[in-house]
Amino acid sequence: MKSFTKFIALILALAMVFALASCGKNDDENESATEKITTTKAVGASAKVDKSYFDDVVFVGDSVTLKLYYYDIKTDVLGNAAFLTSGSLGVTNCLWDLYAEKEVHPSYQGTKMRVPDGVKATGRSKVYIMLGMNDIYLYGIDSTIESLKTLAKEIKEKNPEAEFFMQSVTPIYGNKIAVTNDLVNQYNEKLILCCQQEKWKYIDVSSVLKDKNGELPLEYCGDPDAMGIHFSDAGCQVWADYLYIHTK
Repeated sequence: MKSFTKFIALILALAMVFALASCGKNDDENESATEKITTTKAVGASAKVDKSYFDDVVFVGDSVTLKLYYYDIKTDVLGNAAFLTSGSLGVTNCLWDLYAEKEVHPSYQGTKMRVPDGVKATGRSKVYIMLGMNDIYLYGIDSTIESLKTLAKEIKEKNPEAEFFMQSVTPIYGNKIAVTNDLVNQYNEKLILCCQQEKWKYIDVSSVLKDKNGELPLEYCGDPDAMGIHFSDAGCQVWADYLYIHTK
């Protein structure tokens, strides 16, 4: 009887060892998969491009990118880059008719136009888009991603040479608005997958604009007592520096 008990115990012990070994192998595989996503999810660092690179760039965005536009006017940091920006612009309302109620379409050279027409008017082929902050709380992440696909399709139809550079939505300072950094991170993760599927380039701007807690640092925030989402000049410079060395 004791021999039989020892035999059963030995079998159970071997089974446990096998299970642990298999578990460890799966963990290693999962870790490798995670590392692969981490290392391939964004455009990697490259040699710094010349300012002339931005002669063929148009930035599409909301009030966050609008701040970058104002900083560029003051410093010429991005050379002849074009901007299609508007406060409260989102992926969803980009799809609205030009004169829809409450539309916030951007203007280019004094003329209001939908983004696909605006990109065509600029004559630029590198389209840098940072949108989603104004959508994800109202419409949800999945709906925002689908709207982004639709917007890109419309841009491509009018601009066959368009190459897309999707910039991550950037972090927030404090808790002044309904959108949280956790929600922003969830959106960016879905955006990464979308970029992989659609063959777009993903620019992880948020990686250099967050502190150890994942928030926008105070020194990079231009409105810490208000919304906490817009950048200071220092934040804009960090953003621009990142763009110069993450292009390929």
